[in-house]
Amino acid sequence: MSIKYYLIRFVIFSTMAYIVICLFLFMNQRNFIYFPNDQDFNTCPGFADSETVNFAGTRMYYLESEGSETILVYYHGNAGSACDRSFIKDILKDHGISLLFVEYSGYSADIRKPTRDLILQDAKNAKAFIDQMGYERLFLIGNSLGSAVASYHQTLQTPERIVLLSPFDKLSNVGKIHYPFLPVDLIMREEYDPDDWIKDYVGKILIIHGLEDEIIPIKLAERLYDLIASEEKEFVSVERADHNSLLAKPEVWEKVIDFLELEDQ
Repeated sequence: MSIKYYLIRFVIFSTMAYIVICLFLFMNQRNFIYFPNDQDFNTCPGFADSETVNFAGTRMYYLESEGSETILVYYHGNAGSACDRSFIKDILKDHGISLLFVEYSGYSADIRKPTRDLILQDAKNAKAFIDQMGYERLFLIGNSLGSAVASYHQTLQTPERIVLLSPFDKLSNVGKIHYPFLPVDLIMREEYDPDDWIKDYVGKILIIHGLEDEIIPIKLAERLYDLIASEEKEFVSVERADHNSLLAKPEVWEKVIDFLELEDQ
């Protein structure tokens, strides 16, 4: 048989294999986006000083600061659980504001599987909880995937200040960096669009990103920053910080506390 025959067969086989890979990723993409652990939400030692709340199906750790008119909502990244972020609560809790750490649907031993729609509903439920509690001032902090959720939350109620840690402009753009050989725009069903959600925000916003972040390269955060309408926006790049080490940098939290104008209690 001729070389042409084998070449045609190779092309057909390669095309079929490529289509199968695309279909597999299309059907199973949630397994490549969400990485919850099996931490029991109700038995988190790090939040033993906080109230466990289940509001309309959304679970949250709530630490009230008596007499405070301000609440800070924290949205974590795509791996682990809210329980894993209790060290952030410890950093922020003595500054005279109430704290709300939102756990995502499908995380912390939830029987459901995490999805975009469920997680955005968690933001809606967090907003409703805040309304019910009567807080007058709102701060939002979101990290990684949580930066997109925080961006969505601000479309529901206007915060006084927002902090985005390791954000991206569009989740599909993150996918394109890691899978440049795939038609990510066609495959992506679990799209998050912080570029669209937060572009019209005009309040105070701080973006912090690690210069050595290879999971979400800093250029995606810079794109998001450029889109935001606010004239009170600030971008901080952190040297010797990658995606997983950024939150462990003391200077990050010093900057956050300064930006939020928090006072020691």
